[in-house]
Amino acid sequence: MTQGRVQFQRDRFKSLSQRLKEKKNCIVQQAGKSSSEEDRDFDWDEARNERRRQKYAEKRKAA
Repeated sequence: MTQGRVQFQRDRFKSLSQRLKEKKNCIVQQAGKSSSEEDRDFDWDEARNERRRQKYAEKRKAA
């Protein structure tokens, strides 16, 4: 039983460290994005926020 427990802990640690590496790689890739990609992401966020503002304004008028 102890041997299985140790193996489980080892596998769990491997998967955690693997996920951490993937997350780090993702962050590094995002940091290395070109400015045009960042602009596109920002525009998308801005459009989404604008829709939210409009929806909220409509709810206020209706109330």
